[in-house]
Amino acid sequence: MTTELLFRDDAYLRTAGARVLSASERGFTLDRTVFYPQGGGQAGDTGTARRAGGELIRIIDTRKGDSADEVLHLLAPGSPAPEPGDMVLFPSYLMHAVPPNKGGRRITLSFNALPTQLDSWGYVVRFG
Repeated sequence: MTTELLFRDDAYLRTAGARVLSASERGFTLDRTVFYPQGGGQAGDTGTARRAGGELIRIIDTRKGDSADEVLHLLAPGSPAPEPGDMVLFPSYLMHAVPPNKGGRRITLSFNALPTQLDSWGYVVRFG
């Protein structure tokens, strides 16, 4: 099943509603999501969602599902599992492994670097 990827239109979107399409012991899929799945070197989003009745669902990771546009939301141990057809709300704050940007748009890049020297917290480490 296809998930509408809301983060593609607004990477800073924090709230949205969605309907649970499927649920299993691995996690659950939604008809739409603000959570970016793991891929391309970027960790999957984590956060919370709420069932329509107010029960908090903790999401510890987000992965690509079985199809290209399917996102699997992985539950924290002990977190209640939503049922197919449930409505969930995302009043959550999403971290893309960087602090929030108070200014304009931001682009985050990931790359490998091989320094010759690392100065951190008063320690110096030399490479090579």
